Amino acid sequence: MNLVKQVILVAAVLAATSGAGRSRPSPTVMNQTPVYTDPAEAIETEAGDEFTIALDSNPTTGYSWDFAGEYDGEVIELVDTRFQPPETRLKGAGGTQFWTFRALKPGRTEIALKYFRSWEKGVPPAREAVFAVICGE
Repeated sequence: MNLVKQVILVAAVLAATSGAGRSRPSPTVMNQTPVYTDPAEAIETEAGDEFTIALDSNPTTGYSWDFAGEYDGEVIELVDTRFQPPETRLKGAGGTQFWTFRALKPGRTEIALKYFRSWEKGVPPAREAVFAVICGE
């Protein structure tokens, strides 16, 4: 294999395993619920509907996502949370953390999440994400 082909192959493998170009996981993974990955995008939903938040996560680094504050439990409820490992077999590769919520009644709330190492006290989170939720009737 010549050098150009090797470089192209390595670049393709790195792009495929790094999550490049992946804006949101397939909605079919979460039973057709809308999947949100961008905190800048407001989550607009209706009472009775479900939605999912998906964020890249890599527990092998010691980091994990957790709630950074409370959301209004009268407007939404947490239905499920789970981690989906990467499709690659590369050691140390990250996956995706999912949270599925159900809208209960009209109102507004925020879901604040932090990506941190639980044993590091006094250290700010490596990442934060705050999703605005607007629930109509």
